[in-house]
Amino acid sequence: MAAAQLTGDSPAAEGHSPALPGDPRLRAYLAQSLATLNEGAGSSRRVERLMLLSDPPQLDASEITDKGYINQRACLTRRAADVAALYGPAGHPHIVLPATH
Repeated sequence: MAAAQLTGDSPAAEGHSPALPGDPRLRAYLAQSLATLNEGAGSSRRVERLMLLSDPPQLDASEITDKGYINQRACLTRRAADVAALYGPAGHPHIVLPATH
């Protein structure tokens, strides 16, 4: 489901998604979805946090392979600061944690 549908916004012009990492409606929806996903899940199947990125993987930065797969090494290298924030203390503005009941 597109972010615009989740938040009730109209789709962006020319097929580009709006940058929504800070949208409180999207964050609340994702936090509740994580909580639902984690209900009854064992520790190895839980999602403890996610990070919303404003830009998709870039072909020009070799983050996508010729076959259309994600090049994990290139993404981890190019987005090292994002990875560090994801595994660091909570509080980064683009990190979403599961909602608490």
